[in-house]
Amino acid sequence: MVDGASDLRVPQTAPPRKSEGTKNYMSRYCCQPGNVAERRFFFCVTLEVRIAYCGRWFLSSFFFVYRRPSTRCKLSGKQNSQTLKWYKTMRWLNTNSNYIAVWLITALTCSSGQTADTGYIKSTVVYKTVGDLAIHADVYRTPGDKIIPVVVWIHGGALINGHREGISNRVQKYAKDRGFALVSIDYRLAPETKLPAIIEDIEDAFRWIRGRGAEKFHLDPQRIAVTGGSAGGYLTLVSGYRVQPRPQGLVAFWGYGDLIGPWYSSPSPHPRHNRIKPTGQEAWEQVSGPPVADSRKRTGDGGLFYVYCRQTGLWPKNVSGWDPHREPKKFFPFMPVKNVSADWPPTLMIHGTADTDVPYDQSEMMAGEFQRHNVRHDLIRIENGEHGLAGGDPERIEQAYRQAEQFMDEVLIAREAPAEQDR
Repeated sequence: MVDGASDLRVPQTAPPRKSEGTKNYMSRYCCQPGNVAERRFFFCVTLEVRIAYCGRWFLSSFFFVYRRPSTRCKLSGKQNSQTLKWYKTMRWLNTNSNYIAVWLITALTCSSGQTADTGYIKSTVVYKTVGDLAIHADVYRTPGDKIIPVVVWIHGGALINGHREGISNRVQKYAKDRGFALVSIDYRLAPETKLPAIIEDIEDAFRWIRGRGAEKFHLDPQRIAVTGGSAGGYLTLVSGYRVQPRPQGLVAFWGYGDLIGPWYSSPSPHPRHNRIKPTGQEAWEQVSGPPVADSRKRTGDGGLFYVYCRQTGLWPKNVSGWDPHREPKKFFPFMPVKNVSADWPPTLMIHGTADTDVPYDQSEMMAGEFQRHNVRHDLIRIENGEHGLAGGDPERIEQAYRQAEQFMDEVLIAREAPAEQDR
């Protein structure tokens, strides 16, 4: 499911062989017609190929007429030099016209959000507006009106950084291979926006998914699974009790259920948080602008602010506005570990034992609460895994991902959509 920096590589498409034309190249690598949507798409690609071939014919014809200038007439040295440059340019264009056509076609077909080999279409929507700030979600699905299950991806970043396009390749591939929709959401970021409003955005995102989103994109509101890593893992767990109706299943990667423990409310001793030492003024200057729901639109460096928060133990206070030592109970409604009940959805957690950003015991705490309330759950332990599982055994990590996929299959595929049962 979720991956580190190198868990999944996108297959590289081979360049066209010299012996095959652009049309064969597109057919072999970019499109294998199957369903109606794919055939329509292949028709568009074929049309673009033919346009490209017309362009090549024009280049070839022009090149034939515009032969080497020395065979046409005598020119001055300067004129001859300029004409030779033009001649060489035209010769290069003619020689490489196949490759240019392929590049143009790829650019045209991919810019619409649809990849040629899968037909997985991306649509960006505004699911909520707060003042002048539009909060977006990306919806991925195959063409058609079939009602399909939904995987909701919530990005990480300590509630300070990140955006909806930071999707795990494994999660995206899983949803695509299963024919599920994938919805990746933005939410307002701290410290410009405080914790209660961030959780409100998560709740509103699910209201949109089950309402307008389900209607527009043919999503099954009764088959929703949620997943995310780090702060996205925390928000995944939050959805287990703040979202109503509850999702059918949760997969939290190196997430947390506690916001006020020493790991967050005391200075961090770990080198990863102490490589640079920003002052408080430098840190706050990074986040002094208006509210944002995409850290790429922040003028400052949210990462520097996060490091400052971990060095000082001020993350809980800066994200919420409350002092965790004097006002701990204010945090409780936003802490999954304090809100587990018997009707909590099935949950799978994956965590590395050597995590120095989010301690492994955060997932152990959640597992203890699940056990106490008889909630179906599983905690997959990755020995020596750092944050994101770096340093863990690759075979064990791969096995954990497969278990996560099997878990998602059970909570999503096992439940038939009511609309399908009525057909």
